[in-house]
Amino acid sequence: MIGRVPTFHGLVVATSMVVAAPPLAAQFGAVGLSGVRAQRFANEALVVYGPEANDQLALSLAVGDFNGDGADDLAAGAPFDNNAFGAIPDSGIVVVRYGVPGVGLNAGPANDVLTQAAAGSPDPAEAGDELGAALASCDLNADGFDDLAVGVPSERILGFGNAGAVQVHFGSSTGLPHAADQFLSQDSPGVPGDPDHVFQFGFALACADVDGDGFDDLMIGSLSGRVAGAPELSGFLIVVPGAPLSLDLDGSYLVSQDSPGIVDQAEWGDRFGSTLAAGDFDGDGFADVAVGVSGETGANGIQCGAVHVIRGSALGLTAAGNQLWRETDFGATCAAPGGFAIALAVGDFDSDGREDLLVGLPLKSFGGTAIPIGGQAIAVRGDVGGLNPSTAQLWVETGIHGPGNTESNDLFGYALVAGDFDGDDFDDAAIGHPGESHVAPGDGAVTILMGGPSGLSAARRHLLRSGYWGTPGIADQPSRTYGAALAAGDFDGDSHHDLAIGAPDENENGLADVGALVALYGALFADGFEVGTTGLWSVAVP
Repeated sequence: MIGRVPTFHGLVVATSMVVAAPPLAAQFGAVGLSGVRAQRFANEALVVYGPEANDQLALSLAVGDFNGDGADDLAAGAPFDNNAFGAIPDSGIVVVRYGVPGVGLNAGPANDVLTQAAAGSPDPAEAGDELGAALASCDLNADGFDDLAVGVPSERILGFGNAGAVQVHFGSSTGLPHAADQFLSQDSPGVPGDPDHVFQFGFALACADVDGDGFDDLMIGSLSGRVAGAPELSGFLIVVPGAPLSLDLDGSYLVSQDSPGIVDQAEWGDRFGSTLAAGDFDGDGFADVAVGVSGETGANGIQCGAVHVIRGSALGLTAAGNQLWRETDFGATCAAPGGFAIALAVGDFDSDGREDLLVGLPLKSFGGTAIPIGGQAIAVRGDVGGLNPSTAQLWVETGIHGPGNTESNDLFGYALVAGDFDGDDFDDAAIGHPGESHVAPGDGAVTILMGGPSGLSAARRHLLRSGYWGTPGIADQPSRTYGAALAAGDFDGDSHHDLAIGAPDENENGLADVGALVALYGALFADGFEVGTTGLWSVAVP
């Protein structure tokens, strides 16, 4: 069972505008991804690290070129792994597999395991740390190698349980070091605030260059934190600037809904910073940050959720022009909590040079209580003034795949990612619905929507299921949560984005919830003719 969804009060009862599904014949166009060369990676034995029940490998995923060879690499978190020899329960590890130019992800054993049990670690591995629950990758020290930030949200700090921490592994020509290069918490000099029980600092991570200095900056959110004096669970965001050798802790600063000039105010249960995504929504050359406020209360007194967009500038994140958006601003309705902003993703779906935002509402229900937790996703395009609500597109499974496809507990929108899978310069969207039931209950699925001049479109779409239509994996396994984590990158260096799909609750060899992941490769042609079906993605030209 997925364990990382924030808890809300009640279920959703809502109706909504949807985008109508095109005719069945229209859905099998070239959607870019291919079943040829697709790979499945199980939770494997790696010397002293063996698969155990409840590891939940691939609960988090991140992509970056950590060794600078021109092919992206894949990091997969297993936050409930018991570490070397199974000796430290739920301490967590991160498994790294390197991409090879012209080939793809290394097909042999995973290349590296990142752990606090490694020699030289700045902090020891401890039971319940949950290292790897969140991951983010970018070039924090501008040396040409991507780096990996790893959330340790249940780290004990100064005796405070689940206070949380983050560690950073810097990339190099040899990849990522097993032990972290830098470890930070709210007890670190220069980092604002103080650690406290159950803040879970590091629950959410994102990185991008918000001040335009050429160094990517790290944004850190918490699940249950608050600024001193603010209401419980109100939340905050901490920005740590990138710098030549390591993160500049002394330059860190904190943003909350009580910061001067920020729209709205900190309130109980807002969870400002529980999800994060970064992109240049207004095209001014500075990355902006979308901050999930998944417990924000609307005018109707219901915790409908919101997303707060805070703009970048030469001075970093600024209150100038910040925007607070609720689902009702985008044409949706909220009669009960739907989990608005539990998931966020950024991509340029219309290729206009301004990035767009995709927001997940996986707890959204429909038809009164007839279809609880079916889920929804909303795409909003960027504009010179930031996000433009008039461009919002509301997506549900019924509107994409046809009547009857929105079902109870699908969790459509639980995970999101953008990537240009077909190489047409328009980013496409992958939407996970890990609770989807087909032959088996809760076996999970991923929907692909393609980008174009008007944004996302269902004219070319596909439904990905484990073990079907050329997608590798075990077919029809119940409650595997296939699609609970997604990441996109170019694993073979061919300029087409590829897709990684996590199934953290996949069972294997009698072990429950050990986890697995699948990689599908982007291609110029992916039409299915080679295998005799128009429903299967295949490849003629890589």
